[in-house]
Amino acid sequence: TMGPPMAEDSLRKALGYGADRAVLLTDRYFAGSDTLATSFALSQAIAKIGETFGRPDIVFTGKQTIDGDTAQVGPGIAKRLDLSQLTYVAKIASIDLDTREIEVARRAEGGTQLLKSRLPCLITMLEDTNEIRRGSLQQALCAARRQVVKWTAADAGIDDLTRCGLRGSPTVVKRVFAPTARAERAAQIDTAERGLQDIADELIADILTRRPALEHELAFNSGT
Repeated sequence: TMGPPMAEDSLRKALGYGADRAVLLTDRYFAGSDTLATSFALSQAIAKIGETFGRPDIVFTGKQTIDGDTAQVGPGIAKRLDLSQLTYVAKIASIDLDTREIEVARRAEGGTQLLKSRLPCLITMLEDTNEIRRGSLQQALCAARRQVVKWTAADAGIDDLTRCGLRGSPTVVKRVFAPTARAERAAQIDTAERGLQDIADELIADILTRRPALEHELAFNSGT
């Protein structure tokens, strides 16, 4: 993970669940990173880890962070590391290491997609799709004493610091606010003993009445 020193607590929890190693990217150069700079730093660290332990078969991330909710970091890492990306995954159906293939169930609008891809890949997992497998008591006790490796930008092999932190973040958040509640109420249409065509005609006529310019735009785009 990348974050301030206090993020070590989360990594120790992962060690308690049975993770073998934990690496924390923490450096003042990472401060103020947007999704572009964050995905760059994490991908550099993953590549650095791969030099020692071998390129990972699967990189797991969450589907999105709870602050920005952009869902961009996972795909950004996949792009930088040239990994197939499988997003919004609800379940891993199968993995075949001989053929280097993985099959997952991906949640989509209107249903679930069953996708097959090749390894290595990056998966963004949906929340509440898995029960955490608790580590053993011995692992939980060892986690408190285990070393969490702390890497600076230099340790992660990042040479170009202009791609980190605020300097590497083109996104500027000017203001965060909740949308103003709409005052108008939803209109109710009586559909009893009426055909779908009549209802559709009424809806279209009502929309064009409220937005007269739309009729001209539609006619222009259709060439009529």
